[in-house]
Amino acid sequence: MDQALWEKCVSFHGHSCPGLATGVRAALIALDFFMDDITDEDSPGISCRSSTSKCPSDGIRCVLNIDDGRGLTTEEKPGELVFDFSKDGKHIILTSRPGGKGLSMEENIIRILMGKAEDIFDIKTRY
Repeated sequence: MDQALWEKCVSFHGHSCPGLATGVRAALIALDFFMDDITDEDSPGISCRSSTSKCPSDGIRCVLNIDDGRGLTTEEKPGELVFDFSKDGKHIILTSRPGGKGLSMEENIIRILMGKAEDIFDIKTRY
């Protein structure tokens, strides 16, 4: 995890929390998935439908440089965190997996940012 990027996202969001880490990690996984399709790193052209407008969405906004109405659509769906990233008809859908029980907030943030993607999210792709 790029420490400077994490600090930028924390500054953007206002505090460090597992929700922000979840959004940052989801956006980074999406960037990796779409890497071959990106021509401009400052504006990767990835859009996201998120099941929440809360903390994870700020991580997505910060990493992908998108916002509500300009690449980010949020629809509150209590109970699960789902992020559907798309670019040019290609999708990666990430559903947050439960975890972090018994960990401190900082330990959980590290688990989310540094753990295996498959341990943090259920991952599906669609072309």
